Amino acid sequence: MLCATFFSIISTMSENSLTRFLSSPWSSVKILVPALAVEVYLHNRVWPKHSLRQITLYLALINTYWFATTFNFSFLETPFLVGMQSVDKQQNAYCGRHRFNWINKMELLVSVVGLDLFCEWRQRILDRNGFVDTFLSTAIAFPIVSMAVQGAYLLPRMNERARIIEPISNDKELYEKDRVFPSVHRAYIGFESLKVVGLAVAGIRFGKMLTI
Repeated sequence: MLCATFFSIISTMSENSLTRFLSSPWSSVKILVPALAVEVYLHNRVWPKHSLRQITLYLALINTYWFATTFNFSFLETPFLVGMQSVDKQQNAYCGRHRFNWINKMELLVSVVGLDLFCEWRQRILDRNGFVDTFLSTAIAFPIVSMAVQGAYLLPRMNERARIIEPISNDKELYEKDRVFPSVHRAYIGFESLKVVGLAVAGIRFGKMLTI
C-alpha cells in the first residue's frame, strides 16, 4: 500500500525543479565541478595525513558499499517493483526516471572520491617499489566507465522513453513508437552488470589486502 501511494505521488508530480535537475543533461556537470573542487582539497590536505592501510580500508569500504547498493537497487529491488500488479506502466516509468537519475548522480560523487583514493593508493604502492596489476586497475575502471556511459547516453534515452509512456495504451503501440528502447534497456543492464563485477572484484581485493 505504501509503495502504491508513493508511486501515485510520483506519477502526479509536475515538472518541478528537482525533476528538471535530475533529467537535465547538464546536471552531472553541476555536480562534477564542485565535487572535483572538494576532492582537490581532500587530495592535497586530507589523504596525505592517512596511512596506506587507512587508504586501503577506505577503498575496500567504498567498493563494497557501492557493490551492495547497486546489486540491491538494480537486481533485487527494481525487478520486484516492476512486477507489482498494483503499479501501472506510467507509475513505474515516472518512479524509475527519478530513481535511476538520482542514483547516477550519487554514483558520480562516489566515483570521484573512489578514483582519487585509488590514484593516491597506486602512487604510494609505486613509491615503495610495489606493483599494481592490470586486473585490479580494470576492476576499478569498470564501474566508472559504466556510470559515465549510463549518465551521458543511456539515461537520457530512457528519460525520453518515460515521457512518451503516458499517452500510450498498450505495449505494441509503445514498441512501434520507440523501437530503440529494448536495445537501450539491454545495454543499461549490461553496463550495470559490468559495474557490479568490477566493484565485487575491487572490494574483495582491497579487503584481502587488509588481512596481510
